[in-house]
Amino acid sequence: MARPPQDRDGRPRRRSGWLALAVFFVGVRYLVWGFKWWWMLRRRGRVGFGASLSTVLAGVFVNLTTPTAKLGGGFLRAALLDRRTGWGFASSYGWSFADQFTNVLGNIVLGGVLMLATAAGLPGGPARAFLVSLGTAALVGPAFLVHSAAGRGAVWGRRRPRRGSPG
Repeated sequence: MARPPQDRDGRPRRRSGWLALAVFFVGVRYLVWGFKWWWMLRRRGRVGFGASLSTVLAGVFVNLTTPTAKLGGGFLRAALLDRRTGWGFASSYGWSFADQFTNVLGNIVLGGVLMLATAAGLPGGPARAFLVSLGTAALVGPAFLVHSAAGRGAVWGRRRPRRGSPG
């Protein structure tokens, strides 16, 4: 078994640069998530980026510190959003749920990309064919879902008028 790199006095060398890089990317992740949440909420009304980022971070804190199976953070985000905007809890939770749903779609797409990348390095055979088909389905499925929802006007809170109703 290989020993970790050591300093001159025999102590293991610290890898603080890697830790700093990991912390940096975790911070970037939450900034991107806050930006996405803010971008989504702009469709409904005026919300500041700081307010959207703080609701995301508060929801993440609740999800990481309580056994709520990621529901508590969504409810907290909805309550904080309702308090700041007055949109009503049901509407605010709808936006929170839409954000959580798009996170799931993003994870499915990322999984599809990883499956296709893994399949590219495998020799031909049933394992490669399985990964290619599953990876393709993971890319096409969410795209089809978003496209079909957009055709019904159900994306980002927009509603098309009902048949026979004015405008």
